Amino acid sequence: MRNLLFFIITLAVVVTAWKASQTSAPSTEIDAQLLYPSLNERINEIRRFSISTAKSKTQLELKGSEWVVANRDSYPANFSAVKSTLLHLAATRIVEEKTSDPANYATLGVNQPDDDGSESVLIEIRDAADAIVASLIIGKERTANSLNIPNYFARYPNDATALLVQGDLKMSDDPIKWMDTSVVNVSTERVQSVTIERPGETVVQLSKAALSDNFFELAGIPDGFTAAPRATVSSVGAVLLGVRFQDVMTSDIVSGLTPNVSATVRTFDGLVATIELFDVNERRVSRFHFSFDQHLVAATPAPAPESSTEEPDPIDEKGSKPDAKQSVEDEVETLNGAVEKWVYVLPDYKTRLIDKRFDELIKPVEENKDSPETAEPK
Repeated sequence: MRNLLFFIITLAVVVTAWKASQTSAPSTEIDAQLLYPSLNERINEIRRFSISTAKSKTQLELKGSEWVVANRDSYPANFSAVKSTLLHLAATRIVEEKTSDPANYATLGVNQPDDDGSESVLIEIRDAADAIVASLIIGKERTANSLNIPNYFARYPNDATALLVQGDLKMSDDPIKWMDTSVVNVSTERVQSVTIERPGETVVQLSKAALSDNFFELAGIPDGFTAAPRATVSSVGAVLLGVRFQDVMTSDIVSGLTPNVSATVRTFDGLVATIELFDVNERRVSRFHFSFDQHLVAATPAPAPESSTEEPDPIDEKGSKPDAKQSVEDEVETLNGAVEKWVYVLPDYKTRLIDKRFDELIKPVEENKDSPETAEPK
């Protein structure tokens, strides 16, 4: 009985101490409440989303059913990036309150983006009536986090109190980061020929005879010259491989202009790509167009049959093999649908391939020092 009484008294002391600790807990500790409790329910009301810093700004806007980057001529935004960012914001929770002293804002990175030396990010989310749904200044990330969950200092713009919040708030102010920058990706193996034309200069024409060839041959080499190393010549064949842009703008800016360079790429399966280079506002931009040429398919030798234990090619409902011509035509339609309204600033290395000159692909023939005419008598 004495042991039971001792246990009850001890339990009462522990409970009393716990209650006292809760009562005297610092007022800066907040239950892990959501930063924006109603945002998840209002996701479908959002029409505009801006991310601003002292250096740059991205303006995202929902037009119809498509998110676009409004300050890049309404180029399509990467929907998955927009969606995941909004969901991450909706799931962000408050960990605790921090300073309310404006003198300490810069230390946490929660001062206004237009303040001198500020590195903060201001986000604003608005509905169809242009009313603010959410607005936040995102400061520095707190690195000392044992749970490996992103923590940031943040502040509501109209609230003096800075907060420590838990959630993925890494957002870029670069409009390009919100786009799928892929333009086209055609393997070098598929390419049959590349032609590069510019007014008043020798046309560059290089090609390969078969799909299995690894190197391209340069046509029209004058006497006394030979082709540059095969790797140099054949590198031009990779002009459509993994093409991504660094900036984009509406094609209206080149309307009525004559291109400085025009390159035509043809593939063994009938794809024809035309790339035009223009100089606009001290920037070199590229315009793409695609078409299908059945004659290229007809002229391509069929590969030699190989013995194989693999299953035969599937047949469609009419009993014939899938139509390769149709698949390339579908590819053309998809590509043109993506590029027809736009011109692109490409990486320098890719622009140099499109802009390759004939004299860059040839070199003078070197005389053989051991030839009979120059060899010393023995």
